[in-house]
Amino acid sequence: MTRPAAALAVLAVALAGGCAGGPQPVADGIPVRRLPAEVLGRPKSGLEPVPLPLLRRQAEPAYRVDRGDVLTVFAEDVLGVRNQIPVQPNPNPTAPTPAAQGYPVTVADDGTLSIPEVPPIPVKGKTLPEVRDAVAKAITVDRKLIIPGKERVSVDLLQKRRVRVLVVRDDLNPGAGGASLLLDADRSDVLEALTRTGGLPGPNGKPEVLIRRGPNVSDQDQLTVRVPLRVPHGLPIALTEADITLGEGDTLHVLARDADDGYTVVGGTGCGSHPLPRDADLRVVEALSRAGCPAPACGWVTVVRKLGCDRTLPIRVDLAEALRDPRENILVQPGDTLVLPAAHGHGGCGSPCGTTCPPHHWFKLPGWLSPLGPRSWPVLGCDDCGDL
Repeated sequence: MTRPAAALAVLAVALAGGCAGGPQPVADGIPVRRLPAEVLGRPKSGLEPVPLPLLRRQAEPAYRVDRGDVLTVFAEDVLGVRNQIPVQPNPNPTAPTPAAQGYPVTVADDGTLSIPEVPPIPVKGKTLPEVRDAVAKAITVDRKLIIPGKERVSVDLLQKRRVRVLVVRDDLNPGAGGASLLLDADRSDVLEALTRTGGLPGPNGKPEVLIRRGPNVSDQDQLTVRVPLRVPHGLPIALTEADITLGEGDTLHVLARDADDGYTVVGGTGCGSHPLPRDADLRVVEALSRAGCPAPACGWVTVVRKLGCDRTLPIRVDLAEALRDPRENILVQPGDTLVLPAAHGHGGCGSPCGTTCPPHHWFKLPGWLSPLGPRSWPVLGCDDCGDL
């Protein structure tokens, strides 16, 4: 039997209820030591950021031409006049080739270059020197317009081909729509898109991005690629260049953290909902401290953990043991509810730590947690723990 199967078997015996029965009642809870590790959660401390170079396309040794590239071509007596300075169509100093000279020609969808008096020249996949040689061959050998060796040909890159992508950042400004970007084809990757729209996801965003391929957002069969931004330490990272490359019409989506990505405290001075750190571990004792609850010296707390399918599991944590043994001080998971036994008066019942208060000081579980009525709970620290 596999470990997940064994875990499910243990939980089935512990819960002894059907999946469709709704939330399960909380009694005293199942002691931590009786539960499999799969139920206790995975630590976030074992995760580390993905190296940034893995989110960027590898640079090619030389730029290779494809459809949509705009080249400047000068071929004396064919595309240009002898003894005249070639035109300079690009005065922009930030262009790929600021001093490009010649006539702008766009590479066609079929990967060819068209100049006067010669058939379309295939240039897809060629470097700029190779394109220059192809043009020279076309006007000297193929059409014999110029005597071989007398040709004057120059080819430069005026504008790289671009792809348009949509970036939606729910982590920065939920509901604000997306940003449409034009990215150079050789830099159309996840890191470039994130850098241009605010950087990597912060504490309000999930440590991952989703890429929906293609422009047709209504296509239910459209491929969606998940790119994790935090991965387990020491394990191979299953990311390829194809995964992080953005194509025409792709949508990159950075999700905000779920609204219930936190924990709730019931029955203490820190009652209410509290956020969980995204990239750090938080255990029960620390969670109570963050919620404003004094650290109890002893007693129990019940952690009501969601297991999916409307199922909850009550886990009993011995706080005195948790202060000594980190295995008892379990990780708090998103959606957990920490139920504290609390005295109704400040200072508790005045009884020694670990005893039970008189009936009027018993903490009563809310009806949605326990249909069994009032439960007698040991006071956590009594005089030492105030309202806890």
